[in-house]
Amino acid sequence: MESPFAVPLLALVFGFLQGLLVGKYMGHYSALQLEFQVERTKFELDWALQQSQLWQTQLESAREEIQELYDRLDFERSQSQQGQTCSTEVKGPGPPLPSPPPATASHPPRNAAVDPVPRLLDDMQRALKSVTESKSETDKLTLAREVVKLYKSIPAKIAVNWGGSNGAETAGWLPVQEMFAAAPLNEPWLNLSMEWIFDDISKPECVQDLDTKTEFEFRCPQLRLMSYFFVIKRRGDEVAVQTAWTHMSKFRDPRGHDQPLLQWRYPQQTTAIYLTELRAKPLWQRNETPYLAQVADAMEANAAQLRQEFDIFSVKVGLDGLAEFDAYPNLVAQGLWKKVSLFDNETWDAKLCEHLPTACSAFGGLLGRRRPGTRGIHLPPLTTNTEEASFFVTDPGSHVVLHNGGSNGRLNLHICLAGCSGTELRVHTPQGVHRHEWEEGRMSIIFDDAFDHEVRHPSSAAARRVLLAVGVYHPDLLMWPGIYARANHRTHYQQWSSESHQLLLADRAAHPPPQIDPKQPWQWISDPGDPSAQREVLRDA
Repeated sequence: MESPFAVPLLALVFGFLQGLLVGKYMGHYSALQLEFQVERTKFELDWALQQSQLWQTQLESAREEIQELYDRLDFERSQSQQGQTCSTEVKGPGPPLPSPPPATASHPPRNAAVDPVPRLLDDMQRALKSVTESKSETDKLTLAREVVKLYKSIPAKIAVNWGGSNGAETAGWLPVQEMFAAAPLNEPWLNLSMEWIFDDISKPECVQDLDTKTEFEFRCPQLRLMSYFFVIKRRGDEVAVQTAWTHMSKFRDPRGHDQPLLQWRYPQQTTAIYLTELRAKPLWQRNETPYLAQVADAMEANAAQLRQEFDIFSVKVGLDGLAEFDAYPNLVAQGLWKKVSLFDNETWDAKLCEHLPTACSAFGGLLGRRRPGTRGIHLPPLTTNTEEASFFVTDPGSHVVLHNGGSNGRLNLHICLAGCSGTELRVHTPQGVHRHEWEEGRMSIIFDDAFDHEVRHPSSAAARRVLLAVGVYHPDLLMWPGIYARANHRTHYQQWSSESHQLLLADRAAHPPPQIDPKQPWQWISDPGDPSAQREVLRDA
Protein backbone atom coordinates (compact mmCIF):
# COMPACT_ATOMS: atom_id res chain seq x y z
CA MET A 1 0.00 0.00 0.00
CA GLU A 2 1.34 3.46 -0.96
CA SER A 3 2.43 5.58 1.98
CA PRO A 4 0.30 8.71 2.50
CA PHE A 5 3.52 10.60 3.33
CA ALA A 6 5.27 9.80 0.04
CA VAL A 7 4.04 12.80 -1.99
CA PRO A 8 4.52 15.37 0.79
CA LEU A 9 7.95 13.92 1.47
CA LEU A 10 8.97 14.21 -2.18
CA ALA A 11 7.68 17.76 -2.26
CA LEU A 12 9.65 18.57 0.86
CA VAL A 13 12.87 17.12 -0.60
CA PHE A 14 12.31 18.95 -3.87
CA GLY A 15 11.70 22.21 -2.05
CA PHE A 16 14.81 21.70 0.04
CA LEU A 17 16.99 21.13 -3.04
CA GLN A 18 15.42 24.09 -4.78
CA GLY A 19 16.11 26.23 -1.74
CA LEU A 20 19.75 25.19 -1.76
CA LEU A 21 20.14 26.16 -5.41
CA VAL A 22 18.32 29.46 -5.06
CA GLY A 23 20.07 30.18 -1.79
CA LYS A 24 23.44 29.55 -3.36
CA TYR A 25 22.57 31.82 -6.28
CA MET A 26 21.12 34.58 -4.14
CA GLY A 27 23.79 34.14 -1.50
CA HIS A 28 26.42 35.25 -3.97
CA TYR A 29 24.63 38.53 -4.56
CA SER A 30 23.74 38.94 -0.89
CA ALA A 31 27.41 38.60 -0.05
CA LEU A 32 28.24 41.03 -2.82
CA GLN A 33 25.74 43.53 -1.42
CA LEU A 34 27.14 43.13 2.09
CA GLU A 35 30.67 43.74 0.88
CA PHE A 36 29.54 46.93 -0.86
CA GLN A 37 27.88 48.09 2.34
CA VAL A 38 30.87 47.22 4.53
CA GLU A 39 33.33 49.02 2.29
CA ARG A 40 31.08 52.05 2.02
CA THR A 41 30.65 52.41 5.78
CA LYS A 42 34.13 51.41 6.89
CA PHE A 43 35.58 54.88 6.56
CA GLU A 44 32.55 56.53 8.19
CA LEU A 45 32.80 54.23 11.22
CA ASP A 46 36.49 54.98 11.70
CA TRP A 47 35.80 58.68 11.45
CA ALA A 48 32.91 58.46 13.92
CA LEU A 49 35.11 56.68 16.46
CA GLN A 50 37.76 59.38 16.23
CA GLN A 51 35.15 62.12 16.55
CA SER A 52 33.49 60.49 19.58
CA GLN A 53 36.84 60.41 21.39
CA LEU A 54 37.44 64.05 20.52
CA TRP A 55 33.96 65.08 21.66
CA GLN A 56 34.40 63.27 24.99
CA THR A 57 37.61 65.20 25.69
CA GLN A 58 35.99 68.50 24.75
CA LEU A 59 32.91 67.77 26.84
CA GLU A 60 34.99 67.11 29.95
CA SER A 61 36.75 70.43 29.47
CA ALA A 62 33.41 72.19 28.96
CA ARG A 63 32.06 70.66 32.17
CA GLU A 64 34.96 72.18 34.08
CA GLU A 65 34.28 75.59 32.55
CA ILE A 66 30.59 75.46 33.45
CA GLN A 67 31.40 74.39 37.02
CA GLU A 68 33.63 77.44 37.33
CA LEU A 69 30.72 79.62 36.20
CA TYR A 70 28.46 78.07 38.85
CA ASP A 71 31.10 78.77 41.52
CA ARG A 72 31.31 82.40 40.42
CA LEU A 73 27.52 82.62 40.50
CA ASP A 74 27.52 81.37 44.11
CA PHE A 75 30.03 84.05 45.01
CA GLU A 76 28.01 86.80 43.30
CA ARG A 77 24.84 85.68 45.07
CA SER A 78 26.54 85.81 48.45
CA GLN A 79 27.90 89.29 47.71
CA SER A 80 24.50 90.50 46.51
CA GLN A 81 22.76 89.14 49.62
CA GLN A 82 25.24 90.87 51.91
CA GLY A 83 24.74 94.15 50.10
CA GLN A 84 20.96 93.76 50.29
CA THR A 85 21.10 93.23 54.08
CA CYS A 86 23.12 96.41 54.60
CA SER A 87 20.83 98.54 52.44
CA THR A 88 17.72 97.15 54.13
CA GLU A 89 18.76 98.75 57.41
CA VAL A 90 18.52 102.19 55.81
CA LYS A 91 16.03 101.97 52.95
CA GLY A 92 13.90 98.97 53.73
CA PRO A 93 13.72 95.64 51.94
CA GLY A 94 14.33 95.43 48.21
CA PRO A 95 13.06 92.85 45.74
CA PRO A 96 14.10 89.29 46.61
CA LEU A 97 16.90 87.72 44.60
CA PRO A 98 15.81 84.89 42.32
CA SER A 99 16.23 81.46 43.83
CA PRO A 100 18.59 79.00 42.21
CA PRO A 101 16.79 76.73 39.72
CA PRO A 102 15.64 73.38 41.10
CA ALA A 103 17.92 70.43 40.51
CA THR A 104 16.82 68.62 37.34
CA ALA A 105 18.52 66.70 34.55
CA SER A 106 19.13 69.92 32.65
CA HIS A 107 19.62 72.14 35.77
CA PRO A 108 21.72 70.07 38.21
CA PRO A 109 22.66 71.11 41.78
CA ARG A 110 25.45 73.67 41.97
CA ASN A 111 27.99 71.27 43.37
CA ALA A 112 27.06 68.34 41.12
CA ALA A 113 28.97 67.29 38.01
CA VAL A 114 27.47 69.42 35.23
CA ASP A 115 26.75 68.26 31.71
CA PRO A 116 26.09 71.54 29.86
CA VAL A 117 24.91 70.01 26.60
CA PRO A 118 21.26 69.18 27.56
CA ARG A 119 20.64 72.59 29.08
CA LEU A 120 22.14 74.47 26.14
CA LEU A 121 20.29 72.32 23.66
CA ASP A 122 17.00 72.94 25.45
CA ASP A 123 17.52 76.71 25.34
CA MET A 124 18.52 76.68 21.69
CA GLN A 125 15.64 74.41 20.73
CA ARG A 126 13.09 76.71 22.39
CA ALA A 127 14.61 79.74 20.69
CA LEU A 128 14.63 78.12 17.27
CA LYS A 129 11.06 76.90 17.73
CA SER A 130 9.90 80.43 18.49
CA VAL A 131 11.33 81.61 15.16
CA THR A 132 9.51 78.84 13.30
CA GLU A 133 6.17 79.50 15.00
CA SER A 134 6.19 83.27 14.69
CA LYS A 135 3.79 84.63 12.06
CA SER A 136 5.31 88.09 11.78
CA GLU A 137 8.38 88.53 9.59
CA THR A 138 9.52 91.39 11.83
CA ASP A 139 9.19 89.22 14.91
CA LYS A 140 11.00 86.36 13.18
CA LEU A 141 14.00 88.59 12.54
CA THR A 142 13.99 89.85 16.12
CA LEU A 143 13.79 86.31 17.47
CA ALA A 144 16.51 85.18 15.07
CA ARG A 145 18.78 87.84 16.53
CA GLU A 146 18.15 86.31 19.94
CA VAL A 147 19.06 82.89 18.52
CA VAL A 148 22.36 84.25 17.22
CA LYS A 149 23.03 85.98 20.53
CA LEU A 150 22.37 82.75 22.42
CA TYR A 151 24.53 80.77 20.01
CA LYS A 152 27.44 83.13 20.65
CA SER A 153 27.21 82.30 24.36
CA ILE A 154 27.74 78.58 23.74
CA PRO A 155 31.18 77.41 24.90
CA ALA A 156 33.39 77.09 21.85
CA LYS A 157 34.44 73.54 22.71
CA ILE A 158 30.82 72.45 22.26
CA ALA A 159 29.73 74.77 19.47
CA VAL A 160 32.40 73.74 16.99
CA ASN A 161 31.23 70.12 16.99
CA TRP A 162 27.52 70.71 17.33
CA GLY A 163 25.15 69.23 14.83
CA GLY A 164 25.71 65.51 15.01
CA SER A 165 26.20 64.18 18.55
CA ASN A 166 24.50 63.99 21.93
CA GLY A 167 21.15 65.01 20.49
CA ALA A 168 22.65 68.16 19.01
CA GLU A 169 20.81 67.60 15.73
CA THR A 170 17.78 69.25 17.39
CA ALA A 171 19.56 72.50 18.23
CA GLY A 172 22.93 74.03 17.50
CA TRP A 173 24.94 74.82 14.42
CA LEU A 174 23.06 72.83 11.78
CA PRO A 175 19.57 73.94 12.91
CA VAL A 176 20.72 77.57 12.99
CA GLN A 177 21.92 77.11 9.43
CA GLU A 178 18.53 75.60 8.55
CA MET A 179 16.84 78.63 10.13
CA PHE A 180 18.71 80.85 7.70
CA ALA A 181 17.99 78.43 4.85
CA ALA A 182 14.27 79.09 5.31
CA ALA A 183 14.63 82.84 5.91
CA PRO A 184 13.99 85.59 3.36
CA LEU A 185 17.00 86.42 1.18
CA ASN A 186 17.03 90.11 1.99
CA GLU A 187 19.75 92.36 3.37
CA PRO A 188 18.82 92.24 7.10
CA TRP A 189 18.70 88.44 7.14
CA LEU A 190 21.90 88.11 5.09
CA ASN A 191 23.68 90.55 7.41
CA LEU A 192 22.56 88.56 10.44
CA SER A 193 23.67 85.28 8.88
CA MET A 194 27.07 86.79 8.07
CA GLU A 195 27.41 87.93 11.68
CA TRP A 196 26.60 84.44 12.88
CA ILE A 197 28.85 82.55 10.48
CA PHE A 198 31.86 84.80 11.03
CA ASP A 199 31.50 84.53 14.81
CA ASP A 200 31.30 80.75 14.42
CA ILE A 201 34.41 80.35 12.27
CA SER A 202 36.32 82.73 14.56
CA LYS A 203 36.04 80.39 17.55
CA PRO A 204 39.53 79.24 18.61
CA GLU A 205 38.73 75.56 18.08
CA CYS A 206 37.80 76.35 14.48
CA VAL A 207 40.61 78.80 13.75
CA GLN A 208 43.25 76.35 14.98
CA ASP A 209 42.72 74.29 11.81
CA LEU A 210 44.37 77.10 9.85
CA ASP A 211 47.55 76.53 11.86
CA THR A 212 47.51 72.75 12.15
CA LYS A 213 46.25 71.75 8.69
CA THR A 214 47.10 72.69 5.11
CA GLU A 215 44.86 73.37 2.15
CA PHE A 216 45.08 69.66 1.31
CA GLU A 217 42.90 68.82 4.34
CA PHE A 218 39.41 69.64 5.61
CA ARG A 219 39.59 72.80 7.71
CA CYS A 220 36.81 74.06 9.92
CA PRO A 221 36.41 77.65 8.55
CA GLN A 222 36.23 76.47 4.95
CA LEU A 223 33.83 73.63 5.74
CA ARG A 224 31.51 75.98 7.63
CA LEU A 225 31.52 78.59 4.87
CA MET A 226 31.04 75.96 2.17
CA SER A 227 28.06 74.40 3.96
CA TYR A 228 26.41 77.75 4.63
CA PHE A 229 27.05 79.04 1.12
CA PHE A 230 25.35 76.04 -0.46
CA VAL A 231 22.26 76.91 1.60
CA ILE A 232 22.18 80.23 -0.24
CA LYS A 233 23.12 78.87 -3.68
CA ARG A 234 20.47 76.16 -3.69
CA ARG A 235 17.79 78.80 -3.22
CA GLY A 236 18.50 79.88 -6.81
CA ASP A 237 18.62 83.62 -6.06
CA GLU A 238 21.67 84.94 -7.91
CA VAL A 239 21.41 88.38 -6.29
CA ALA A 240 21.54 86.79 -2.83
CA VAL A 241 24.48 84.62 -3.92
CA GLN A 242 26.45 87.64 -5.05
CA THR A 243 25.52 89.58 -1.90
CA ALA A 244 26.67 86.72 0.32
CA TRP A 245 29.84 86.32 -1.76
CA THR A 246 30.61 90.04 -1.38
CA HIS A 247 30.16 89.79 2.39
CA MET A 248 32.29 86.66 2.68
CA SER A 249 35.03 88.09 0.48
CA LYS A 250 35.54 90.76 3.13
CA PHE A 251 36.22 88.22 5.87
CA ARG A 252 39.80 88.53 7.06
CA ASP A 253 41.88 85.79 8.59
CA PRO A 254 40.68 85.52 12.23
CA ARG A 255 44.27 85.04 13.40
CA GLY A 256 44.93 88.71 12.66
CA HIS A 257 46.81 88.11 9.43
CA ASP A 258 46.14 90.80 6.88
CA GLN A 259 44.84 88.49 4.19
CA PRO A 260 41.43 87.30 2.97
CA LEU A 261 40.01 84.23 4.65
CA LEU A 262 38.50 82.91 1.41
CA GLN A 263 40.83 81.21 -1.07
CA TRP A 264 38.11 80.28 -3.59
CA ARG A 265 38.34 82.03 -6.94
CA TYR A 266 34.63 82.07 -7.75
CA PRO A 267 31.30 81.68 -5.93
CA GLN A 268 30.61 78.73 -8.28
CA GLN A 269 33.70 76.87 -7.01
CA THR A 270 33.36 76.57 -3.23
CA THR A 271 34.88 73.19 -2.39
CA ALA A 272 35.95 71.74 0.96
CA ILE A 273 39.50 71.31 -0.34
CA TYR A 274 40.85 74.03 -2.59
CA LEU A 275 44.39 74.09 -3.98
CA THR A 276 45.36 77.62 -4.98
CA GLU A 277 48.03 76.52 -7.47
CA LEU A 278 45.51 74.90 -9.83
CA ARG A 279 43.88 76.75 -12.69
CA ALA A 280 40.18 77.46 -12.17
CA LYS A 281 38.83 76.50 -15.56
CA PRO A 282 35.28 75.08 -15.67
CA LEU A 283 35.33 73.42 -19.12
CA TRP A 284 38.16 71.58 -20.86
CA GLN A 285 38.77 70.06 -24.31
CA ARG A 286 40.04 66.55 -24.94
CA ASN A 287 42.99 67.76 -27.02
CA GLU A 288 44.42 69.95 -24.24
CA THR A 289 46.58 67.08 -22.97
CA PRO A 290 47.45 63.69 -24.46
CA TYR A 291 46.17 62.02 -21.30
CA LEU A 292 42.67 63.53 -21.60
CA ALA A 293 42.58 62.46 -25.25
CA GLN A 294 43.65 58.93 -24.31
CA VAL A 295 40.89 58.56 -21.71
CA ALA A 296 38.25 60.06 -24.04
CA ASP A 297 39.27 57.75 -26.90
CA ALA A 298 39.01 54.69 -24.62
CA MET A 299 35.51 55.70 -23.57
CA GLU A 300 34.25 56.07 -27.12
CA ALA A 301 36.00 52.97 -28.46
CA ASN A 302 34.29 50.75 -25.89
CA ALA A 303 30.88 52.46 -25.67
CA ALA A 304 28.81 49.66 -27.23
CA GLN A 305 30.35 46.90 -25.10
CA LEU A 306 30.11 49.05 -21.95
CA ARG A 307 26.38 49.50 -22.50
CA GLN A 308 25.74 45.83 -23.25
CA GLU A 309 27.55 44.62 -20.13
CA PHE A 310 25.87 47.17 -17.89
CA ASP A 311 22.39 46.31 -19.17
CA ILE A 312 22.98 42.62 -18.35
CA PHE A 313 24.44 43.46 -14.95
CA SER A 314 21.65 45.81 -13.85
CA VAL A 315 18.96 43.22 -14.66
CA LYS A 316 20.92 40.36 -13.14
CA VAL A 317 21.44 42.01 -9.73
CA GLY A 318 18.15 43.92 -9.63
CA LEU A 319 19.83 47.32 -9.53
CA ASP A 320 16.71 49.34 -8.72
CA GLY A 321 16.03 47.47 -5.51
CA LEU A 322 19.55 47.67 -4.06
CA ALA A 323 20.12 50.58 -1.69
CA GLU A 324 23.86 49.84 -1.84
CA PHE A 325 23.89 51.39 -5.30
CA ASP A 326 22.11 54.62 -4.33
CA ALA A 327 24.45 57.40 -5.43
CA TYR A 328 24.15 60.28 -2.93
CA PRO A 329 20.61 60.34 -1.47
CA ASN A 330 21.06 63.78 0.08
CA LEU A 331 21.54 65.24 -3.41
CA VAL A 332 18.41 63.72 -4.96
CA ALA A 333 15.56 66.23 -4.94
CA GLN A 334 13.30 63.74 -6.68
CA GLY A 335 13.46 60.57 -8.70
CA LEU A 336 16.25 57.99 -8.85
CA TRP A 337 20.04 58.28 -8.95
CA LYS A 338 22.10 55.09 -8.92
CA LYS A 339 25.88 54.64 -8.94
CA VAL A 340 27.94 51.53 -9.68
CA SER A 341 31.51 52.39 -8.78
CA LEU A 342 34.21 50.20 -10.32
CA PHE A 343 37.18 52.29 -9.21
CA ASP A 344 37.55 54.71 -6.32
CA ASN A 345 39.81 55.14 -3.30
CA GLU A 346 42.63 53.86 -5.54
CA THR A 347 41.03 50.42 -5.74
CA TRP A 348 39.30 48.39 -8.44
CA ASP A 349 36.28 46.39 -7.29
CA ALA A 350 37.23 42.85 -8.28
CA LYS A 351 33.70 41.43 -7.99
CA LEU A 352 32.16 44.16 -10.11
CA CYS A 353 34.94 43.76 -12.66
CA GLU A 354 33.81 40.16 -13.15
CA HIS A 355 30.45 41.50 -14.38
CA LEU A 356 31.78 44.62 -16.15
CA PRO A 357 35.17 43.53 -17.51
CA THR A 358 35.36 45.96 -20.43
CA ALA A 359 35.41 49.06 -18.25
CA CYS A 360 37.99 47.58 -15.90
CA SER A 361 40.32 46.52 -18.71
CA ALA A 362 39.87 49.70 -20.76
CA PHE A 363 40.75 52.04 -17.89
CA GLY A 364 42.92 49.77 -15.76
CA GLY A 365 46.08 51.27 -17.24
CA LEU A 366 44.79 54.85 -17.12
CA LEU A 367 43.78 55.20 -13.46
CA GLY A 368 45.56 54.57 -10.18
CA ARG A 369 49.22 53.68 -9.83
CA ARG A 370 49.37 52.41 -13.42
CA ARG A 371 48.31 55.83 -14.71
CA PRO A 372 50.89 57.40 -17.07
CA GLY A 373 52.71 60.60 -16.16
CA THR A 374 53.80 62.46 -13.00
CA ARG A 375 57.45 61.40 -13.48
CA GLY A 376 56.81 58.22 -11.51
CA ILE A 377 55.62 60.14 -8.43
CA HIS A 378 52.53 58.81 -6.68
CA LEU A 379 49.70 61.36 -6.34
CA PRO A 380 47.83 60.92 -3.03
CA PRO A 381 44.05 61.29 -3.40
CA LEU A 382 42.45 64.53 -2.25
CA THR A 383 39.09 62.78 -1.77
CA THR A 384 38.10 59.11 -1.86
CA ASN A 385 37.14 59.47 -5.53
CA THR A 386 39.72 61.90 -6.92
CA GLU A 387 40.07 59.21 -9.57
CA GLU A 388 36.94 57.25 -10.40
CA ALA A 389 35.22 55.03 -12.94
CA SER A 390 31.49 54.75 -12.25
CA PHE A 391 28.22 54.11 -14.04
CA PHE A 392 25.38 56.50 -13.14
CA VAL A 393 21.67 55.93 -13.76
CA THR A 394 18.73 58.36 -13.61
CA ASP A 395 15.08 57.91 -14.55
CA PRO A 396 12.66 60.42 -16.10
CA GLY A 397 11.51 62.87 -13.44
CA SER A 398 14.83 62.86 -11.57
CA HIS A 399 16.68 65.93 -10.33
CA VAL A 400 20.17 65.83 -8.83
CA VAL A 401 20.61 69.13 -7.00
CA LEU A 402 23.45 71.61 -7.18
CA HIS A 403 26.71 70.18 -5.77
CA ASN A 404 30.42 69.93 -6.39
CA GLY A 405 33.04 67.21 -6.05
CA GLY A 406 34.64 68.28 -2.76
CA SER A 407 37.98 69.39 -4.22
CA ASN A 408 39.33 71.26 -7.23
CA GLY A 409 41.80 68.49 -8.02
CA ARG A 410 39.62 66.48 -10.42
CA LEU A 411 38.12 66.69 -13.90
CA ASN A 412 35.05 64.69 -15.00
CA LEU A 413 34.72 63.01 -18.40
CA HIS A 414 31.21 61.81 -19.32
CA ILE A 415 29.93 59.49 -21.99
CA CYS A 416 26.22 58.75 -22.20
CA LEU A 417 25.43 55.15 -23.16
CA ALA A 418 21.62 55.15 -23.29
CA GLY A 419 18.61 57.42 -22.74
CA CYS A 420 20.55 60.58 -23.49
CA SER A 421 17.90 62.59 -25.32
CA GLY A 422 16.25 65.27 -23.21
CA THR A 423 18.57 64.90 -20.19
CA GLU A 424 20.74 67.83 -19.23
CA LEU A 425 23.87 68.59 -17.21
CA ARG A 426 24.12 72.16 -15.94
CA VAL A 427 27.58 73.42 -15.02
CA HIS A 428 27.58 76.76 -13.20
CA THR A 429 30.48 78.90 -14.42
CA PRO A 430 31.53 82.53 -13.84
CA GLN A 431 30.15 83.29 -17.31
CA GLY A 432 26.75 81.74 -16.56
CA VAL A 433 25.13 78.32 -16.63
CA HIS A 434 26.50 75.95 -19.27
CA ARG A 435 23.70 73.60 -20.34
CA HIS A 436 24.91 70.37 -21.87
CA GLU A 437 22.79 67.62 -23.41
CA TRP A 438 24.65 64.35 -23.70
CA GLU A 439 25.07 62.54 -27.02
CA GLU A 440 24.85 58.76 -27.06
CA GLY A 441 28.19 57.00 -27.51
CA ARG A 442 30.23 60.20 -27.52
CA MET A 443 32.50 61.64 -24.82
CA SER A 444 31.02 65.08 -25.18
CA ILE A 445 32.03 67.04 -22.07
CA ILE A 446 34.99 67.47 -19.70
CA PHE A 447 34.39 69.75 -16.74
CA ASP A 448 36.11 70.69 -13.49
CA ASP A 449 34.36 68.80 -10.70
CA ALA A 450 34.89 71.75 -8.34
CA PHE A 451 32.39 73.91 -10.22
CA ASP A 452 28.78 73.56 -9.11
CA HIS A 453 26.73 71.26 -11.32
CA GLU A 454 23.35 69.54 -11.35
CA VAL A 455 21.46 67.00 -13.46
CA ARG A 456 17.95 67.42 -14.86
CA HIS A 457 16.12 64.40 -16.26
CA PRO A 458 12.62 65.71 -17.05
CA SER A 459 9.51 63.57 -16.89
CA SER A 460 9.03 64.16 -20.60
CA ALA A 461 12.25 62.28 -21.41
CA ALA A 462 11.72 58.96 -23.14
CA ALA A 463 13.92 56.55 -21.21
CA ARG A 464 16.35 55.77 -18.41
CA ARG A 465 19.72 57.45 -18.80
CA VAL A 466 22.90 55.38 -18.34
CA LEU A 467 26.20 57.23 -18.20
CA LEU A 468 29.83 56.35 -17.55
CA ALA A 469 31.81 58.98 -15.63
CA VAL A 470 35.58 58.84 -15.40
CA GLY A 471 37.24 61.15 -12.88
CA VAL A 472 40.90 62.06 -13.43
CA TYR A 473 43.42 64.26 -11.67
CA HIS A 474 43.53 67.93 -12.63
CA PRO A 475 46.10 68.28 -15.45
CA ASP A 476 48.14 70.75 -13.37
CA LEU A 477 48.68 68.09 -10.69
CA LEU A 478 49.80 65.61 -13.32
CA MET A 479 52.23 68.07 -14.86
CA TRP A 480 53.49 69.50 -11.56
CA PRO A 481 53.19 66.86 -8.81
CA GLY A 482 55.50 69.02 -6.70
CA ILE A 483 52.38 71.02 -5.81
CA TYR A 484 51.90 68.34 -3.12
CA ALA A 485 55.09 69.53 -1.42
CA ARG A 486 53.00 72.30 0.17
CA ALA A 487 51.11 69.67 2.15
CA ASN A 488 52.17 68.53 5.61
CA HIS A 489 52.99 64.95 4.54
CA ARG A 490 49.28 64.23 4.11
CA THR A 491 45.99 64.96 2.44
CA HIS A 492 42.76 64.47 4.35
CA TYR A 493 42.67 60.84 3.23
CA GLN A 494 46.27 59.71 2.94
CA GLN A 495 49.64 60.21 4.60
CA TRP A 496 53.06 59.65 3.07
CA SER A 497 56.59 59.10 4.31
CA SER A 498 59.42 61.60 4.67
CA GLU A 499 61.17 59.89 1.77
CA SER A 500 58.15 60.42 -0.48
CA HIS A 501 57.95 64.04 0.64
CA GLN A 502 61.59 64.56 -0.32
CA LEU A 503 60.73 63.39 -3.84
CA LEU A 504 57.93 65.97 -3.97
CA LEU A 505 60.23 68.73 -2.75
CA ALA A 506 62.87 67.78 -5.32
CA ASP A 507 60.29 67.71 -8.11
CA ARG A 508 58.98 71.13 -7.09
CA ALA A 509 62.51 72.55 -7.13
CA ALA A 510 63.21 71.08 -10.58
CA HIS A 511 59.78 71.84 -12.04
CA PRO A 512 58.23 74.79 -10.14
CA PRO A 513 54.51 75.26 -10.86
CA PRO A 514 53.71 78.38 -12.87
CA GLN A 515 51.89 81.21 -11.12
CA ILE A 516 48.16 81.61 -11.67
CA ASP A 517 46.90 84.95 -12.97
CA PRO A 518 44.69 86.26 -10.08
CA LYS A 519 42.57 88.29 -12.50
CA GLN A 520 42.19 85.45 -14.99
CA PRO A 521 42.64 82.32 -12.86
CA TRP A 522 41.96 79.95 -15.74
CA GLN A 523 45.44 80.74 -17.07
CA TRP A 524 49.00 81.39 -15.90
CA ILE A 525 50.66 84.80 -15.50
CA SER A 526 53.35 83.77 -17.94
CA ASP A 527 53.93 80.91 -20.32
CA PRO A 528 55.39 78.01 -18.27
CA GLY A 529 57.40 76.90 -21.27
CA ASP A 530 56.82 74.92 -24.40
CA PRO A 531 53.44 73.22 -23.80
CA SER A 532 54.45 70.22 -25.87
CA ALA A 533 57.54 69.74 -23.68
CA GLN A 534 55.46 70.04 -20.54
CA ARG A 535 52.92 67.57 -21.81
CA GLU A 536 55.62 65.02 -22.52
CA VAL A 537 55.62 64.56 -18.75
CA LEU A 538 52.23 62.91 -19.08
CA ARG A 539 53.70 60.19 -21.26
CA ASP A 540 56.35 59.23 -18.70
CA ALA A 541 55.78 55.90 -16.99
